[in-house]
Amino acid sequence: SLGMTLADFLQREGLTLMAFGQKLGVSHTTVRRWALGEAAPRDRSMFERISAVTGGAVTAADFFPVGSPADINGFSEAQMAIED
Repeated sequence: SLGMTLADFLQREGLTLMAFGQKLGVSHTTVRRWALGEAAPRDRSMFERISAVTGGAVTAADFFPVGSPADINGFSEAQMAIED
């Protein structure tokens, strides 16, 4: 089955950034950056912990979706190309 984004999972479960971060031992700021797509976990063990905490709903693949739009943070692909 297809997974879901971290942001969708947090919303579905009614979890705050802080509560989710506490389950993983990371700050709410880190969780926020992951949820917004500004950053992703750096190591395999954290992806495994996220998968475990979310009951498999969010996996490493959900941080790097194939063919995902580049406007996660409100920028179109054209704008991103110009700003690079």
